[in-house]
Order: sequence, then C-alpha cells, then structure tokens
Amino acid sequence: MRRIAILAAIAACLISPRAQAQASGSSVPLLELPASTRALALGNAFVAAGNDEASIFYNPAQLATVPKLSAGLSVQQWFLGQTVAAAAAAVHAFHGTAAIGLQVLDYGSSERSFDDGGGLGEPTGAEISAGDYVASIAYAVSISKLRVGATGKYVNQRLVDESGGTGALDVGAALDVKGATLAASLQNVGGEISLAGDRRSLPRLVRVGAAIPVHGVGPVDLLGTIELTHMDGETKPFGGVEVEYQAPGGVTILGRVGALDRPTGADISPVAFGGGVRALHFALDYAYEGSAVFGAMHRVGVRWWR
Repeated sequence: MRRIAILAAIAACLISPRAQAQASGSSVPLLELPASTRALALGNAFVAAGNDEASIFYNPAQLATVPKLSAGLSVQQWFLGQTVAAAAAAVHAFHGTAAIGLQVLDYGSSERSFDDGGGLGEPTGAEISAGDYVASIAYAVSISKLRVGATGKYVNQRLVDESGGTGALDVGAALDVKGATLAASLQNVGGEISLAGDRRSLPRLVRVGAAIPVHGVGPVDLLGTIELTHMDGETKPFGGVEVEYQAPGGVTILGRVGALDRPTGADISPVAFGGGVRALHFALDYAYEGSAVFGAMHRVGVRWWR
C-alpha cells in the first residue's frame, strides 16, 4: 500500500486533474482522446466519417475505403506540456486493407523527490516520467456496400519504474445507404491494466453514427457527421460539419467545426474547429480545442497517400 501511495503522489504531480477529468477518470485516458486532427475538428465524430488510415483508431471497417497506400501522423500539445500523438499506415493486401497504428500520451517528467527508503524526501536531481501507448494492427474487407473490420491492440501504461499492459480488440462495420454511411464499432474489449498492484478495466466504448455528404452547395461540398458514444452507462452525442472547396490549381481547401458533449463544469470548450489543405497526394490539417484554464490546444496532422 505504501508503494501504491507513493506512485499515486507522483502521478498527481505529473498528470493534471483537469486532464484526468477530461478523460472521465479512465484507467487509460489515451483510449478516449482524439487520435486524428480531422476527427478532433469534427467533434471526434469519426466512426462513419473516417475514410483514411486514422480509421484504425475509431472504426476498423472504414479502412476498406482508403486508397492503395496511405500514412499519417498527428501531434497535439495537451494540458501542462503533455503531448498526444498518433501515427498510422494502411495498405491494400489479401483482398482487403491491412493497417498498423500507434498512439502515445507523454505526461512529461518531474524531479524525483523520495529517499532510498521509498518515502517522500528532498529532491534528488533525478527525473521521473510517465506515459501511455497503444500499438494496433487491423484488417478490413469490403463486401458490396458493407465493410467489416477488426483491430487487435496492445495497451501499455508506464509510471516511473512501474508498467503494465494488456491486449484488447475492436470490431466495426459500415454500410453505404443511398449515398450516406451508417457505421458502428465496439472498442477496447479485453483485459485489465495492472499497475503497482492496482487492476482496472479498459474503457469499453460503443460508437454508432452516420455521415452524409451533400455535393454542389454553391461552390462547395459538405459532409455532415453525427455520432452517439456509449461508455460507463452514459451515452453522449457528437457531431461536425466539413466544408470542401476545390480551388484553382488542383488545391482543395477544407474547413471543419465540431461539437461534443462535455461533463458539467468541465473547462474544455464544447466546440472544436479547424481546417486543412490537400494538393496532389499530400494533406496538412489543423484543429483547435480551447480551455478556460489551460488556454488554446492545437493539433497538427500530415497525410500522404497514393
């Protein structure tokens, strides 16, 4: 118990209370955070709207919509200097699409301040750190207008000299109906994380949503997306709109805005927004999320495909 108490004190210094609240007190906050710049700007409503390699983090079935080969990376400076990052790549293989992904949450570091006996004491000058990562591998196939996919993942947490990990599974499906996409996914079906003798279950998420494209609204195309996410007995709505404009010279300009339900009293803005540009086989995306306490949080992503 003394060991757990010391680790808890260290965690309290490394991890901001608002960051923990943002993640609903999850045992693995990383599994609930946005894993895509585009998804964040759409209110994280991505179960049906995803059509790139980042779908591995939301609904593996949508990987069946990606081009022959694609890869992407996104990075966000989160609360108090913490860093959230995600990278993924997808390729057509064996009559379907295979993908790999990696999510990382770096809580940063702090000065070690406990003595040789394990108790709290004077600063030692040594550094301590903590972080989470999730490594994923997925496969998806398309059967007419139906797509199905599955993701196997390994979830790991590290806190100072302690670490724990477990496996988990995501499954998803998507169906095209009269131009719209209906989709659902079940995420984080698996074991428990054990850290310093404390065991906790992974956050089980059920996502159900729809994405509806509207073409030729004046000079632009629109994409509307809406989603319901169920976790820990609560169902919350998410949604967003993407505006796409084909500029001269083969450049596509995009704008996005999204809304999501936040816990009562949360200091995170319920609205996120962003945009991006696409040219040839490259895309650059940006998303903004505001906080009354910690200020602006920016996420930047890059993608390549062929």
